Amino acid sequence: MGIYVLNYIIISIICLLERYKYINKKISCLFFAITQIFIIGLRHPLMGLFDTYFVFTRTLRRIYEFGLPFVRAYPKDPLFQYLSYFFTRLFGLNEPLYLILFSAPFIIAASLLIYKYSKNIYLSFILFASTQMFTITFTLMRQINAMALLIFAFFALMKNKYLLFFSLVVTATFIHEISLLFLIVPLLFKFINVPLITVSFPIIGILLGTVFTPLIRFVIELIVGANSRFDHMINARQSNNMTMFFIFTIICMVAIYFSKKTSDVLLKKSTILSSFSLLFFPLTAINREFARIAYFFIPFLLISYPNALNYIEEEKPKIIIQALSAVVLMVYFLFFLIHTTGLYPYATFWQIFRGTFRLPN
Repeated sequence: MGIYVLNYIIISIICLLERYKYINKKISCLFFAITQIFIIGLRHPLMGLFDTYFVFTRTLRRIYEFGLPFVRAYPKDPLFQYLSYFFTRLFGLNEPLYLILFSAPFIIAASLLIYKYSKNIYLSFILFASTQMFTITFTLMRQINAMALLIFAFFALMKNKYLLFFSLVVTATFIHEISLLFLIVPLLFKFINVPLITVSFPIIGILLGTVFTPLIRFVIELIVGANSRFDHMINARQSNNMTMFFIFTIICMVAIYFSKKTSDVLLKKSTILSSFSLLFFPLTAINREFARIAYFFIPFLLISYPNALNYIEEEKPKIIIQALSAVVLMVYFLFFLIHTTGLYPYATFWQIFRGTFRLPN
């Protein structure tokens, strides 16, 4: 747990230095990104939910051994496999470097998102370091690289560069095919001035995850029937704990409340994307694979919630709410999330892994 406490201490020091003008916002975000890259990139590959060891590094070994014929025959997300192939040709079978380089794009993109748009970098940093935005970087290597491209697609859309937006989303689809859903974002942006639409997403999600559970199971079976690569959605019916959904919902409702009281377009756009992610989180109670859809939209909570709190006029209540938010997130992460996502105890790649999981004989 020490490494995560140290991470919070470093974040606090960075933000204090920025607040008192010893460093600027750009340097603060750079230090934050470097810290997260080292924590995540130097991990033991068995940390997380074990996809890194049993899927990504195992596939990397096969790509290294069999080369292009294996890449061409691999059925999943070809661009990621070709990037892995080029890595093996440049660096050989260097798994620690592979973890660092393939973890970095998402962390850099999230840090840029905070740098460009957050009005409270401390709370943005804490949100990243205390939620699934942090934990999935230990596990979902394909997804986080697709998410990095989608954050850049958001940048393009904010500048009305629709062709670049479309190109980045399509490119991300070749890394993780569910990225195609991000094409809905321009449509969502047409409803940023309709608070009822934004509020409806978590409500619809709860209804789908409870009242309409048979319908969702039927949809899952249709998806699996159309594409056998999703067999695991039926064969492995794991579900997720809903605590994070309720935390996200509370802070998203705060963002919605302030976004309807202002003409801040950025706040409105980031809030509707954050809320849209909450349409899928309740469905993880049926099957946790729905979280993978939610993750594509949750990074925008990094700017919606901190920016919303900026509209609290009185300074004392603002500081109290920000401090309370940070404490709740850190406590949740340290005493619950790291234990349910395989991040405790922390181990570097040169240490012996001493987690609860053991390799099969």
